[in-house]
Amino acid sequence: MQIEPMAVIVIFYLYLLARWQYVKRPFFYLIGAAGILFAMAGDFFGLGQATIKVRMIFQIIGQLVAFVGVVAACFGAKLPGVEVPLEGYKQQEQ
Repeated sequence: MQIEPMAVIVIFYLYLLARWQYVKRPFFYLIGAAGILFAMAGDFFGLGQATIKVRMIFQIIGQLVAFVGVVAACFGAKLPGVEVPLEGYKQQEQ
């Protein structure tokens, strides 16, 4: 029995939806959810033999975006370039 990687990511997103207190950055959660939709849109191209490569590209990109989105949404430390301290800008202006 083989578990598909996209199923694991979808289950993790549903778990975070139920346990919203673990999500530190909701914007990245939303970007990851868009990655899941992008991967599922790739299944639309799986209708013929010639479009299998297009489907695989959509699924790989969608899975990567969803995985990075969920990791960035739950990561507890500061992410470089994401969280800019506003106090630092106020002190520099004075």
